[in-house]
Amino acid sequence: MPEYESRSLDILGVKPVADAISHVTKATVAGAAAFLGRICLPAAEELGLLLKDKVRVWRATNTVRVVAAAESRFEKYSSDQDADAHPRLVAAVLEHGSWSDDETLQQL
Repeated sequence: MPEYESRSLDILGVKPVADAISHVTKATVAGAAAFLGRICLPAAEELGLLLKDKVRVWRATNTVRVVAAAESRFEKYSSDQDADAHPRLVAAVLEHGSWSDDETLQQL
C-alpha cells in the first residue's frame, strides 16, 4: 500500500467500499473496451485516427487565432519591437489556448 494511502484518515470507514467500487468500475470499463476492440477494432482504429486528425486541425486553427491576437496586441501596446517572452510561457499559452475556440478566452 502506498504511503499516502496508509496515512489517510477514514473516520466513517468507507475506504474499503470506495476501493471496491473503484476496482469494479475499472474492471467494467476494461471489459467494455476489450469487447468493442474485438468486434470493431479496425474501424475503431480508423475512427480514432480520423478523430485525432480533426482535433489536430481544430487545435492548429485555434493556435493561429491565439498567435494573431497576440501579434495584434503586441503591435498595439508595445513600443519595444525587440521585446521577447520566455519560451515556456509561449508554449504554455499556445498549448492551453489551442483547446478553446472561444474568442474571448483566446484574447486572454
